Amino acid sequence: MGNHSYRPCVGALARERRTGYGNSWEGKAYMLQSSPERPTGYRSVAAVVQSTCKLPAVATLDWADRAAGTLSLIATPSRACIVLCSIDQSGAVRSHEATGVASSVSASNPRPENHGDRNPELTLRSRGERLDHIGFRLNEQQLREGVCDTLDRLLGTAEWRSLGLGRLWAGVPAGEVFTAISELGGVVSGRAIVAMVGMSSSESDAVRQDRISQLRAVMPCLIGRALLAVGAEIAGSGRWLTAREQQVLAQLTLGKSVRQIAEDIGRSPHTVHDHVKSLHRKLNASSRGELVARALGYLNDEDTSDMHRKTPDASAPLTELKSRANELERPRAEVRPTGGAYIGIPDRERATSERA
Repeated sequence: MGNHSYRPCVGALARERRTGYGNSWEGKAYMLQSSPERPTGYRSVAAVVQSTCKLPAVATLDWADRAAGTLSLIATPSRACIVLCSIDQSGAVRSHEATGVASSVSASNPRPENHGDRNPELTLRSRGERLDHIGFRLNEQQLREGVCDTLDRLLGTAEWRSLGLGRLWAGVPAGEVFTAISELGGVVSGRAIVAMVGMSSSESDAVRQDRISQLRAVMPCLIGRALLAVGAEIAGSGRWLTAREQQVLAQLTLGKSVRQIAEDIGRSPHTVHDHVKSLHRKLNASSRGELVARALGYLNDEDTSDMHRKTPDASAPLTELKSRANELERPRAEVRPTGGAYIGIPDRERATSERA
C-alpha cells in the first residue's frame, strides 16, 4: 500500500469549522504540494473546491453524482466515482449508502472514450452499489488519517483491475485511477468515503504525484460537505430527499408560501404541505426558518439537536411548565456588603417579617 496520507501544512486550501471529521481533520488545513512550474494543479484544485462548496447541504438523491462531478474537474477528460459505505479492517464492505459517478470533458476530447455501446458510467454505478471488498486491509489509524494513492499501489499489484476497487474499473477506459479513502464522521466505526478519479491514460511520475497531491488537497472540503449533507450517522433511506421534496425545499428558501409553491409546481396545497412535513422530519427541523437554514448549509444535525434540547417542550405537563415559570419569576435574594438582619432574605419574606 502506498504511504501517501493527508498531511497538515500552512497556507490552507480548506479549513473545516466543525469537529467530528476524525482527529486528523480537526483544526487542520491542507494544501497542494506541487511545484510552481505546474500551476495547472493549483487551478484545478481551486475549481474543485469552489464546485464542492456548491454541493447541496442536504441529502439529495443526486448528491453523490454531483460530488463525483466536482472530483472529475481535477483533470479533463476523466471519470470519477464516489462511494459512501462502511468498511471493516479486513477491507470488507459492511453496508452501502450511496454511489455517484460523473465524467468531465475537454475541448480536444468532447467525450471520454467508450468501448462499443457500453455505458462506462452505468457500469461504474452498478458495480459501486454492489461493492463487497476494497481489496486491501485498512486499520483504524489509516482510515482516520486517510490514504491517497494510485489504485495499483493501494492494491499492491499490476493486475489491479482483478480485485477489490479495481474490479469497478474492469472494462472501463482508464489508464490510471487515483483513489482516496477516509473515515466519514468518526461516529460509526468504519464509515468511509471512497473517492476515485480515473484518467484516460497513464501519466508521468511528476504528473502522477501532482494528481495525488490534488486529490489529497480537496478531500477535507469534500468530507466536510458530505457530513453537512448526510450527517455523521449512517444515512438510511428515510434521510434522502426525493426529487419533489428537493423542489419544494428550493421554493421554501425563496420565501414562498405553501399555496404559492402549489401553484408553481402544479400540485395541491395539501400535497405540498405533506412534503413540508416530510422535510421537517428528515431534516430534524421544527420551524420554517430551520428548514431554510439547513437547506443553505447554516445548520447541521448537531445544531438542530442542540436547539431542540434547549427549547422547552410544549407537550410537557402543565404543572411542570408552571414550575419552570415560577423558578424564573422567583424573587432574588437581597445581598448586602455588611452584616444585617435582612441579608439573604428574599424581599417578599422580609416584608412579611417587617409587618410582624
